[in-house]
Parts: sequence; C-alpha cells; structure tokens
Amino acid sequence: ETSKQAGRMELQPLAVLVDSGLPCSESLRTLLQETVSDFLSNLPGTLADWRSGNYSDLLAKLQVDNFGFVGNRLIFDYWNIPAAPAEWCVVASAAVSNHARTKDRSA
Repeated sequence: ETSKQAGRMELQPLAVLVDSGLPCSESLRTLLQETVSDFLSNLPGTLADWRSGNYSDLLAKLQVDNFGFVGNRLIFDYWNIPAAPAEWCVVASAAVSNHARTKDRSA
C-alpha cells in the first residue's frame, strides 16, 4: 500500500519522509533512490547543456529544490564526494545555530 501511494507522491515530501526515520522510510527510500538515479541520468552532459536551461527545466519538472539528507547523500556518493568529518559538522552546526540565534529578524 505504501508503494502505491508513494508512486503518486511529489519528490519533496518523499525526501522529507525518507529523512524522518518513520517506519515507512526504508520502503520509501527505494523510490527516492530510483528518482535520484533518474535525476543523475538526466543531468546536462556539456557546458552548453547547462547553459541551455535544461537543468532548470529538470528541477521544475521534479518540483524539488533539494533531495533531503538521504537523497543528497546518494547524489554525493555517486559523485564520490565523501561526508564531512564529524568534527567539522559539530563546528558548522554550532556556527549555524549561533547565526540563527543572533540574526536580526526585524530587517
């Protein structure tokens, strides 16, 4: 039943559900992997293709601005981009939290 409903789901909510860690996340991960694979196979192959607007069209068709933590990791793994070291993640997280806490929201 989950896979039937997931087949009709938009990509952005799918990525959120996979990241959520809910019991259905693992079964939805397969669908996300298939979607990421399709995305990667449709990326522009040349600089001219990147400039043509095809990439923007691809994102508009997918209706996505990111693939979530799991989906982005799948893409980075495909491109052989390793995960950041844990120590760096701690420092980066603290910097983001500090910025969010101290940012003037009245502007």
